[in-house]
Amino acid sequence: MTKNMEADFAKKVIDRLMPHFDCKAEQWSEDGKSRIDFIVTDKVYGKPFGLEFKDFNHKRGVNLGDHLLQSMRYACSKFKVNGKYQHIPVLICPPISYNFLMCPVPESMILSTSAFGDGDREFFHDRHRKDHEHHTVNGMIGSLGVGEIRTQAVKEHRYMRFVFSNKALWEERPYHNSKKPIGLNLKNYEFQMSKEIGFRFL
Repeated sequence: MTKNMEADFAKKVIDRLMPHFDCKAEQWSEDGKSRIDFIVTDKVYGKPFGLEFKDFNHKRGVNLGDHLLQSMRYACSKFKVNGKYQHIPVLICPPISYNFLMCPVPESMILSTSAFGDGDREFFHDRHRKDHEHHTVNGMIGSLGVGEIRTQAVKEHRYMRFVFSNKALWEERPYHNSKKPIGLNLKNYEFQMSKEIGFRFL
């Protein structure tokens, strides 16, 4: 994916978020060392999120590692929101859980697990279905201070949601028999923001 394709992908996500968020592109941290792609602020509660978009064709370990380290650095930084600098929850998009990690590999590279007695040739399987908010990888990167924009399929529709440490902080999915989104889960948001960041970057 080229930079233009990455920008187009980000625009599609931001356009979809704009009815629910105030969106500002390329925001610098207080120390001037970090620039995050977008800061989006919930229009109901005024709660911010930082969004970092990446090329989803880059699946090598070094790319994923660099992406996570960059996002971890942003989570440790303060950005200006509502007139003051503060820490914000940082989400990556696309998510690295599920399809992003499950790239096709040649049959010859898949190790058989028949030695374990199940005959299953799948090299990764999570405990939950694909669209469930819980996922092993999401929980892992949540412990590093990073969340994801994930999707949820409901009948023929697919909705975005912000998932942090296996908890949904914001959901595009509407309430039952309503066109309004579920929106921000204030309890989950405040719980996430109450966590002490266990690492610091110089």
